[in-house]
This record gives sequence, structure tokens and C-alpha cells, in this order.
Amino acid sequence: MNLREVIFRPSVFKDEGKLDIHYVPPRLPHREDQLRYLLTLFRSVIVSPGSKTCKAVLLGPTGTGKTAVALKLGEVMAEEARKTKVNLRYVYVNTRVLKDGREVLGSVLTAIIPSFPRRGLSYVDLLKALWHCLEQNDLQLILTLDEVHYLVTRQGKDLIYDLTRLHEQFKGARRLHLILISRDDTFLSLLDSAAQSPLKADIVRFNKYSSSELYDIVSDRVEEAFQPNAVSSQVVSMVADLAAPWGDARYALELIWRAGKYADLEGAEQVSLEHVRKAKAEIHPEVRREELYALTLHQRLLLLAIARYFKRVERAYASPMEVLQDYRLACEEYEVKPKEDLEEDLAALHSQGLIAVKDGLIGLLDAPASMIESALVELLNTVDRFKVY
Repeated sequence: MNLREVIFRPSVFKDEGKLDIHYVPPRLPHREDQLRYLLTLFRSVIVSPGSKTCKAVLLGPTGTGKTAVALKLGEVMAEEARKTKVNLRYVYVNTRVLKDGREVLGSVLTAIIPSFPRRGLSYVDLLKALWHCLEQNDLQLILTLDEVHYLVTRQGKDLIYDLTRLHEQFKGARRLHLILISRDDTFLSLLDSAAQSPLKADIVRFNKYSSSELYDIVSDRVEEAFQPNAVSSQVVSMVADLAAPWGDARYALELIWRAGKYADLEGAEQVSLEHVRKAKAEIHPEVRREELYALTLHQRLLLLAIARYFKRVERAYASPMEVLQDYRLACEEYEVKPKEDLEEDLAALHSQGLIAVKDGLIGLLDAPASMIESALVELLNTVDRFKVY
């Protein structure tokens, strides 16, 4: 088979994008209650804009629908705002890859005003600019900060306080409304009491999905993403059962996506149970594509070096110096100049839950070293070595 045939041959997929983590489906099975409650909390933004500050904290394990519900809220609110002539913007920011409040504010302002010149502006300047933007445009802003625990453990505590008190600082109408998303509530204890109290009042919890709930979610996405009859109910059931111990819809959707890729690779017209088994062997719920995509090139190379070290050496922890040689070899392999100082990169990997740090030593968490290595090699060979011909 020539390369052109690989591109244009039939596929079990109708639209792979419907399995992407950023896609928000028409309906959210088993999260209708949380969505209705959020709409109740934020209804005043439409009904009486400027009268009160709306806020919510969404808590739950990875893959339990928090982000999807927040984005769906944004869709619904934006549509209702258009109908009622309320000037509203919904902005979503994943704070995992942003190091401090200044970067978050810059991202928010750029989302509202794409040409905004944020370079050279201080944190305070950006905060003022955000307020003036809202005031001058008579704008209501619903801002969602996802994975906020990463931001708070770095340098984002002041930002949360300032956002919850923005109208008080600038003595104006209540224009900024806040949704914070986190895996658990530990980040709240890191905030000062003045920031904690208004946030604790409106916590929305997301429990792990059951196998039957995952079945419904995967069934819906299969209908959107795959060709008719390409995926049987047996396959959907198997995917749901495999993901059930973690209650993780993202893991389930990644399983069915990769199983579909195996079907395409073989030229099969249907996704089989064996394709799912192969997908399961290649994916671990602790090794997520979106987390690896969010890393910088040197963070990927460093994590690759750590994985290779622990694959070779039977130890729980190692010093940074011990993995340095593996890092240099990885840089040489991918024709990248090694960095001299890796402290920030190690801290980033730790803050994102990809490595453990104990008494100055580093280790891997739940995912097998070989699986981390495989995922990173695939990513480095496709994304980081992409060339335009």
C-alpha cells in the first residue's frame, strides 16, 4: 500500500474531533444536575447584569465532566446573552501551563482583545486593564480557570483574591464572574481567609462515573465520531468496564479513539474487542495526551530521561544528578541543546503530578516507566520533529 492510499483509504471514523477533550457535545449524560445548578447560580448575569458577583468551585477527579459542564455553561449563557442583548463574554483558561497571575491576566485580555499589547505590563497594570476593558465596553465576563490548584501552588494566590474582589477595588458594577476547577479542595486552604469564604459557599462536586454512566457517555460519542455500525455495544461495554475503576470519561474516550486507530491500521470495517485490548495495553489512565502536550520541549525530554532511568534502574527515587546523563542523551537524540538549569522544569513536572519529589529526590508515580517513555517518544517524533516540506 502506498502512502497516498494510507491517507485516503476508508476509516471507521466519521469525525475524530468528536472524541477530543475540548469538544463539548450537545448533551452531557449524568451531568444535567450540575449544569442546572450552575445555571441557577449564574442566572443573574443575564437577568440582572451587574447586580451581584457569581462564582462557583467545581471539584472532582480527572475525567468527571467538570470542564465539559463549565464550557457548556458558557455556551448556554452566551446564547441567552445574545437573545437578551446582554454584552457577555465567556473565557476559559487552563492555568496548568501558566506560571503566575500575570500570565493568566494576559491570556484573559488577549481572549477578549486579540490585539492587546500585554508585553511589558505589570500584574497591576494588567488587572487595571481588565477592569477598564469591562467598564468601557459595559461587558459581563464569566471567567473559568481550570486546574487552578497548579496556579495556586505556584504564584497565583493573589490573583484569586483580586478577581473575587475586583468590583470593590475599582468601585464599580459587578462585571467579573468566576468558575474555578480543581481535582480537590486542598487549594482553598492555601488561600487567605478573605478569598476562601466566598468560594466555599458555592462548591459543586463531581463524583466518578459508574460503568453504566460511562457506557452512556461513550455511546453518545461513538454515534457522533464513528461510522454507522463501526462500533458494537459489546465494544462500548468493554471500554466502559475498563474505565470504570477510575470513573474517568476521558480515559474511556481515549480508549475508544485508540481502538479505532488500530482498526484503521488493519483496514478493518469495525472496531473489535481485540482492538480495545490493544488500546488498553498502550494507555494508562495516569499518562494523558493532554498533559504531555502541555509540557515544553525540555520538560518532555526531562520526563523521557526520568522514565528511561527508572526503566533501567530498579529504584523508587533518584537524585536529579543521576538522571542528568539520560537527559543529555535524550537531547542529543532529538538534536536539542541541553539546558544547564533544570530546576524550574523539575518543579513544573512535580506541580503537574507527573513526578514525585521526596527529600530532594525524584520518582515516578503510578504510571509505568515504559508507558511514559512510549507516549513521549510518540509525541516527540510527531509534534516536536514536525517539519514543513
